[in-house]
Amino acid sequence: MEESILNILFSRLKPINSRILFLVPALNIDNAIKVNQALNGAGLVAVSANKYSSAESLAQEAKQMQDKLGVISIALGEADFSQAEKVIKAALLSKPDHINQPFELSGYAQGRLHQAGVKHTIINALVQEANREDQVIIKIGKKNAERIITLQIRDAMELISGWGIKSVKAQFTKKGVNFNWLANITRAAKEAGLELVEPSSGITEENINEVINTGLKCGCAFILPHVFSSLIDKSTGLTKPEAVSRMVELVRQRFI
Repeated sequence: MEESILNILFSRLKPINSRILFLVPALNIDNAIKVNQALNGAGLVAVSANKYSSAESLAQEAKQMQDKLGVISIALGEADFSQAEKVIKAALLSKPDHINQPFELSGYAQGRLHQAGVKHTIINALVQEANREDQVIIKIGKKNAERIITLQIRDAMELISGWGIKSVKAQFTKKGVNFNWLANITRAAKEAGLELVEPSSGITEENINEVINTGLKCGCAFILPHVFSSLIDKSTGLTKPEAVSRMVELVRQRFI
């Protein structure tokens, strides 16, 4: 990627402390508008691929959100790597600013987009927490028939960097946030030349400041926490704007 992530994404928004943005979901366009207002420039709204039957319908919704919000992300949805090709196809049609991809397909996705002249889209590479704090899990294969590969964190970060990807999405297990693992990811990412770390899963108002502090303290240039389930009204599926606003203010008070 020729331009820095700061120039491509962060300069278009209002990051806290020049380094912190949030990625939050929205169920539909009306919800996205309200959530985006609550973010007040401190993050971007994500549309989840697993909620759409085709790349075309996903791209149509993404375009409409872009028209209203300016900057959006296309997520896999629940880290479902079977959605990867749908995300790539939708990105080719809608040209979003950020997309999520599985580890092994991130470089491929970037090649597809660059070949089509879409060079501004930031692509992350998803790795998942392993049983050991110096390792990551990579899932490959088709849904319900995947294989799990374990890599050393340093090796994984070097591979991501070698593919030209500048961001790693670090997904915690259902047990909650593992700060030691996040610290190891962040240090290795910095050493490999990755600019952006995207912690994901289990992030709440109670732990988000420590998540961000861990990333910044361990040297990441920019951090983009994914905050999803803790912001969603379980009865409606809508992201709660008041919860988003409260989270942004909480972080702003700590890091401004």
